[in-house]
Order: sequence, then C-alpha cells, then structure tokens
Amino acid sequence: MASARDLLSRPNSPSFLESLYTGKLQWDLLDPFPDQDAADRAAGDHALAEITRFMTEWIDPESVDETSTLPAGFVEELKKRGLLKLGTAERSGGWGLTPRNIFRVVTEVASRSVAVALIIAIDNAIGISAYLPHLPPGPLRDFVQDRVERGAVSCTADTEPEGAANTVRRTVAVPTEDGDAFLITGDKVFVGNAPIADVVIISATVTEQGTTQRRLFFVDADTPGLRVHAEHGFMGLRGFPNGAFTFDRVRVPRTRMLVEEGYEGRMTRTANLATMLGRNYLIAAPSLALARLGTAWAQDFASRRSVDGRTLDQYDEIRRVLAAAAADTFAIDTLTTWTMVQPDLDGPVNTAFEQLAVKNISSLAAWRVLDRSMSVLGAEGFESGPSKARRCAVPVPLERAVRDARGLRISGGVDFALDYWAGRLVLPTYYPQPRPAADLDEPEDLTGLSTQWLTGRNTDHARYATGQAKELARFMLRVRERYAEADELLAAERVVISVNAVVNEILTMAAVLARAATLAEAGHTWPQGLADVFCADARRRVTDLWAAAEAAVSGDEPDHTALCAGLAEDGRAAGIFQHTSVPAHLARAEGNEQ
Repeated sequence: MASARDLLSRPNSPSFLESLYTGKLQWDLLDPFPDQDAADRAAGDHALAEITRFMTEWIDPESVDETSTLPAGFVEELKKRGLLKLGTAERSGGWGLTPRNIFRVVTEVASRSVAVALIIAIDNAIGISAYLPHLPPGPLRDFVQDRVERGAVSCTADTEPEGAANTVRRTVAVPTEDGDAFLITGDKVFVGNAPIADVVIISATVTEQGTTQRRLFFVDADTPGLRVHAEHGFMGLRGFPNGAFTFDRVRVPRTRMLVEEGYEGRMTRTANLATMLGRNYLIAAPSLALARLGTAWAQDFASRRSVDGRTLDQYDEIRRVLAAAAADTFAIDTLTTWTMVQPDLDGPVNTAFEQLAVKNISSLAAWRVLDRSMSVLGAEGFESGPSKARRCAVPVPLERAVRDARGLRISGGVDFALDYWAGRLVLPTYYPQPRPAADLDEPEDLTGLSTQWLTGRNTDHARYATGQAKELARFMLRVRERYAEADELLAAERVVISVNAVVNEILTMAAVLARAATLAEAGHTWPQGLADVFCADARRRVTDLWAAAEAAVSGDEPDHTALCAGLAEDGRAAGIFQHTSVPAHLARAEGNEQ
C-alpha cells in the first residue's frame, strides 16, 4: 500500500523540499527563480480584468458579510460564465487557464469577497473538474465530463461528525444484491458548496470480498435519499455556502465509483493529489489576498494618522511592523509563485511537497500580517467596516478580514495538525535506515545560489538556512537514539510538529532569497530588504521551534499530562473555572443522571 511519501516522490523529478529533509539545500533548483511567461501572464491579465468587472457588478462584500447571503441569481451567473471550470478547455465551456492564472483569479476574487473566492476555488480545486485529469476512460469519466460541460456546481463530502482527522469513514456504501450499484448511508459535515451543489463527490467505506477500502462516488445531488440537512454559519467567511449532508440508502451505480490502488492516508490517493494542489487555490490564494490588503491598510492608516504632530509611519516601531507585514506578504507571493508556475509533479522540478507545505506557510503568514495591521489601526481596526462608514471614517474592513483569515488556518486541516501530518513525510529519510546528506560536517555550501546579487546580510541568511538544513539532519539522527522506531517518534507529537515548522521556515527563507537574487539580477533591488526582514524574523522563529523540540525530546518541560489529568478531577480547578458555565451537552448529561 502506497505511503504519503511514495505518493509525492518522483524518482526522475528532483524536489527541493525532499532534498531539504536529508539536510541539503539544492539552491540550483530555486535559482534562477521561476516566473510566469509573458504570454501566460497576458492571458491571466485578460481573465482578471473580466472577472474584476463581474465582481464589481455583482458583489457588495459588506452586504454579503452582513446578511450571509449571496445575491439572487449569482450562482447561476457563475455557472453561465464558466467560473467554476477555469482550467477546463474553452471547447468544454471553460477558460483554459493554467494553474498559475487560476490562482491569480481566486486571489483577485478573494480581495473583494473570500466567500465567493471559496465557491470558485472548491470547484476548481476539489470539484469534479479537478478530478477529471485523474479519471481513466470509461463511464465515470464520461459522466464527469458531461457534468463539467453542463457547468455543474460540485463539492466533496468527506468530513464526518466525528471529525476530519479520522482515518475510518463511517459513511458506508453497501453493494446491492445484483452488484450493479451501491447504497450509501451516512452523514457528512462542513462541506463547502453543499447547499448549491449539483454533483457531490462522496467518500465512503466499501467492503467487498473480505476487503475494506475507502472509495469515492460521484453522485447527482438530486438523487433520492441525498439531502442537505443543515447550513453551517461561521465566525468568518459569511456568505460561503457550507452545509451538512445525510445519505439514506442513496443508490449509486457501480460505474460512478472511482476504483484506485490502496493508500495508507486518511483520504484516497486521488483525493490527496487533488487536495494538494487545491490548497493553493483554497487557502494560499485568499491568504495572499488578505495579506496584501492588510499590508496596504496598515500603510495607509500609518500615513494619515498622527500622534503629537508626527504621522505614525515616522515612528520606529510602526516602521518595523509595516516592514514585517510587507515581508510576510512577499513570502506568500514567492512560495505560491514557486508552486503554481510549476505544479506538475512529473515536471523538471517536483513541487508536490511544497504544495502541501504552502497551506500552513501562507495562512500563518497572512494571520501575522492582519494581526499586526490590527495593532496599527487599534480600535479603528477592531471596529467593523459598516460602523466606520456610519461615522464617515474610512470603512476599511479589517475586522472582517481577520475573521476570514482565522478560518483559513482551520480549513483544510488545523495548522498544528497539518504540521504533524506533513512532519511524517520527513521520517522515511531516517527510518528504518537513515539516509541523510553526505556532507553534514562540511562548511555551508551556497553553490547554485547567485550570491553576487545578494546583499551581505542576505548572503548570511542563505548561509544560515543551509546550516539549519544540516542541523535538521543532525537533530533527526540524534532523535533516532531516543526513539528507535518511527512510531515512537510519531507519538512525540510536539517533536514532529516542531520539526515540520522548522522545515517550512527554511523552505520559505530559501525561496525568498533565491527570488531576491533573481530579481536583483534583473535590476530590481527593492526585494532585498523584504528578504532580509523576513529571514531575520524567521531565524527568531526557528530558534524558538528548536527549543520546543529539544525540550520535548529531553523531557525538560512541564508535565502537561499530569496537569490535564488533574484538571479532570472534580474541584481541582475550581479556582480557575469559577463562574464558568457548563457546556450544554454536559448540562444535559448531568440532568439525565439526576
């Protein structure tokens, strides 16, 4: 059965991140840093212009946020304009855009409404059009092709009430007596586009001939027994159609089941491949949009607000905050350029591992940007846009952006859980037999990086990143002495999470430095400062992450287990939780006992 590492690795396509796992930075893969070619950029510019006009005409973002409702007829207009199949060929009613331009479109839409951006992203990322390239010729492909050409809205129903992280799917598909179909029974929750979907992709457990496997089924939403029984409302992302499904013996022809080889992950092999690229559209694109907005809002506010006769942007601390926000935004843009310009796993460079990493990197960086922006704007940032408008202040919707950005850290996997899942990819380099780079004791080698185009500070950052990659390998070799088996290390979750967070910081440092060098060679020296600020901040984060990892390995840290056990005892934490209301489900349970 294929592992996650097996799924992403390509023997004939080198991977920067996979090499980093061994302790080596292959600078020559990053430098010269890739960029979108002129013809493709022009095609994207045309699409952006048209979609911007469409969004301006149809969407009032404050109204969508206030009412949690999209304008009447809007979804039909999305279908009519082919915005749910941006990557589909024009002959099939799509736009024929490349992944890079799809990303640009979603980013632009998110700058006006994250809710609308997610509707578009879902269909293009994990909807039926995203699965089409993975389907072999046959009835299932014909069905999906037909629905794509009709402009159907689709969604993927995978998360269950028990939680998304579970490997087992309680939704079951039972074969009919004649074997020609399945009856699907179960529940799904937090399904994006569920209330507006025409086609539903359902994950379910199938048992046949003594073998149990997870399978995907492609089902028309009007099939008897399939119903949306609740629409979810969130703190942010208001107006985004999201809901729960119940399946009551939904009959699905066997030909609508995707049969694929076994895979040890919590999702099927094909779902993993689609979701990996999809996170760029679903999470990274809105994160970039919000980071850009937050940076611009903070800069504008700082230039027009004064304290004691000096505008805020003349104060040292404010300048540091503004610079850090711009640097984080540059980092998101850099990493998504890297993954989107060359998204093909079998291309000259395999960016599959980076596509997985980009979700956490982008959403956490966007959160830092907006949190800083909130501090700069103060009460005016915390105040809602409509409230500011009522008193004739600049109605910057920072409060809404913060709510939306918090959702992006959850969607697609809560950040620390995703760090844990991604951290598992490092382990095969060291278990069962270690295969680190051969030059761990050699001086830092910057071969492949055009250091002549970097400032002295940035060259030092590159040397630091190279050294930290070596430190990663040395740390993992030491960890083997403490945890002889991979499963033992996986039980030490804080270690795995911290290691992956370090990997993400090294990756992003390397990417921004390589891009800064390439841009400097072309005559653009201004990104040098952005790279410097980002790397300086990243180095402080790396120091903290290594401290957390070392403490978890050595045991020189508080006894969290004992503390949690104590909290569970009656009266132990009364002083902490005094006057705290009992959760409703516990209150009902206590009432039943009485």
